[in-house]
Amino acid sequence: MNLKIVWLAAVVAASVLNSAARAGDSSEFYLPYLGGSIGSFDYRTGGQDKLSPKVGMFRVGVPLSPYFAIEGRVGTGLSTEFTELLGGYDLKIDSLYGGYLKGNLPLSPIASLYALAGYSGIKLRRRFAFSDQTTSDDSGSFGGGLDVSLGRAMRLNVEWGRFITVSRTDDNYHADILSIGLVWVL
Repeated sequence: MNLKIVWLAAVVAASVLNSAARAGDSSEFYLPYLGGSIGSFDYRTGGQDKLSPKVGMFRVGVPLSPYFAIEGRVGTGLSTEFTELLGGYDLKIDSLYGGYLKGNLPLSPIASLYALAGYSGIKLRRRFAFSDQTTSDDSGSFGGGLDVSLGRAMRLNVEWGRFITVSRTDDNYHADILSIGLVWVL
């Protein structure tokens, strides 16, 4: 198992246990949340055409205050994209994961802007006419979005993020995700 996935799971578990421990005292308690989203994964490398396979993500988060939370995510590709450039290749996202600090800026009782900063990893597959290439990369990531309350326990969010940036001599690409999702407060 990847050490970064174990680290991410440990951070999320520690945060959940910390929140549960605070529930027993008289301090304010912030409920954890679960959510899911779908989005367009914009992959661009060098001077090649942009590919946009669809991705699905699951998230779990633990608020530390009304303004900060810790969030973990895991996802996978929902479609494969194909380009004609250089004889053609297709791109499939096998897995995507990350851990983030989330800062919230309330705009009103029902809406807030947020920013994400953290670390993401990806495993993707590029299939060329005569070969397959599987790549696993990770990098720092950032993004932002808007949360809108749909009731007491549900929120709608729209988000953009740059989740992977790779700069190597043999491979240079970045990947952005534009997504929409729902979050349920437990």
